[in-house]
Amino acid sequence: MSDIKTAAHPVALDLPCSIGNHLRRDLAVFLDMLWALLCGLIAMVFCVVVQKGLATLHGSDVSWKRIAVIGLAVGLVVMVTGSFANQVLLTVWTRASLGKHVASLRVVRVDTVTRPRFWQAVRRWLYGLVYVIVALPFAALQLTDIGGPEGPRHDAMGLRIVRSACLKLRGQCPDCATNHTPRRRP
Repeated sequence: MSDIKTAAHPVALDLPCSIGNHLRRDLAVFLDMLWALLCGLIAMVFCVVVQKGLATLHGSDVSWKRIAVIGLAVGLVVMVTGSFANQVLLTVWTRASLGKHVASLRVVRVDTVTRPRFWQAVRRWLYGLVYVIVALPFAALQLTDIGGPEGPRHDAMGLRIVRSACLKLRGQCPDCATNHTPRRRP
């Protein structure tokens, strides 16, 4: 018998380090949130205009309160759906959401440095929703120190955000050793 034991999850030797500059990650998060909000806002306005147009076309008198509630509900559903499509479906398909594409970031599995699995991406999306809704307001009010470079967002659900340039170099990026700070030329 062999004394070599195999791990249940093989560890990738060439795992790129996580991004050292959190400005990129924050830009990606901001753009993804903006995408979801714009989807919801456009759907809400469209729903209100259509409801009011149908009410005047049929000559019925519909209250603005009812129109606003239905518009908000539709906007919220479309916002969550747009966020899911961006954060889960697009990430599983292309390794990055819209915001991460703009910031030149990719989402990879920690164990194999490949695309995230669907359920990993779903759990990460739900974790991100809870983080943004619950933890960020407390951090913004400085009531807690949740974030930080190695905070709970780091490697959430077995996924890591890496620079696309480091991913192409398969862990051989010279800046990985210096945490992606620009090297000074002599």
